[in-house]
Amino acid sequence: MVGAAGVLLAVLFIPWLVWWKYVDKKRLLEITLLGALVLIIASYLDAVISEFGLWSYNYEIIPVWPRLISADFTVLPVTYMFIYQYFQEWKKFLLAMVIASTLFAFVGEPFLQWLNIYNLHEWKHVYSFPIYIFLGLFVKWFVQMMLARSIR
Repeated sequence: MVGAAGVLLAVLFIPWLVWWKYVDKKRLLEITLLGALVLIIASYLDAVISEFGLWSYNYEIIPVWPRLISADFTVLPVTYMFIYQYFQEWKKFLLAMVIASTLFAFVGEPFLQWLNIYNLHEWKHVYSFPIYIFLGLFVKWFVQMMLARSIR
């Protein structure tokens, strides 16, 4: 299905162009660290959960990387970086993460299923919801902890 592959390729590159245009260049290192952590953790979780057979993918953009790199390498990191950039206060950040997590788990994942890109086996979308939130809270805490310690 060329359509799904095209969507995956577009989603892999276009958000980075938008991010580069709007990222706060004064906080580039801090924001990029957060995005890199999201990318690493999301990729690892995707690999582990896929390996356990809880979900699978029908398309591979890069054959040696059978995960949904468009989500792991682009959608999640770029979204989390924008949330981190624009919602610095913890309460607002948490609210933004709940909204984003709702969209990822209950709109994005079903849409990927509808496109026949993503198959659930022993997984439910509701399981993803708290993981998306926790991931955001953890990386924000970690980056802020690193910043606080590097200032000393």
